[in-house]
Amino acid sequence: NAAVYIVNDGVVNWLGKRAIGNRHTGTIQIKEGQLSASQGQLLSGNVVLDMRSLSVNNVKDPGAKSDLESHLKDSDFFEVKKYPTGTFVIDEVLPSKTPDFNWIVSGELTLKGKTNRVNIPVKMTITDKEINAESANFVINRTQWGINFQSGLLGTTKDKLIEDIVPISLTIRAERKEEKK
Repeated sequence: NAAVYIVNDGVVNWLGKRAIGNRHTGTIQIKEGQLSASQGQLLSGNVVLDMRSLSVNNVKDPGAKSDLESHLKDSDFFEVKKYPTGTFVIDEVLPSKTPDFNWIVSGELTLKGKTNRVNIPVKMTITDKEINAESANFVINRTQWGINFQSGLLGTTKDKLIEDIVPISLTIRAERKEEKK
């Protein structure tokens, strides 16, 4: 009999970089989610990413920060007016051979209306009260979700090229849902 846990805190950390030159780090907040676990093992779940919360962490100048965040939210990248959320639906959880990250959590990541499979190495603890999960860094290829701005696929010159591979990590905390008596 699986227990349901409600995600109450979570964040996705990302790194975007040019082939030559600057790099930026930032976050996307997890808006909501639900996880299902039984006997100390995650069975399934889903999380909703609030794409409107996308923020850049390493730009100090407020004007430049705002400009970059606006650009990342427009049609060149995440098109958040049309796609305000992303989703990750977990459909498989397998033990990992890496001691620091004891599970591989697999599922379907949907961004900009496109869905692709991702496998995430995760360090996870599950108790009767809560689930805490932290991923290793893993990578996605942004072009699989139609995020092609200044991609190598488009023949972009090296000085303008933005890497297609985006390193990501995440943390999630969920509390067990009280069962109705």
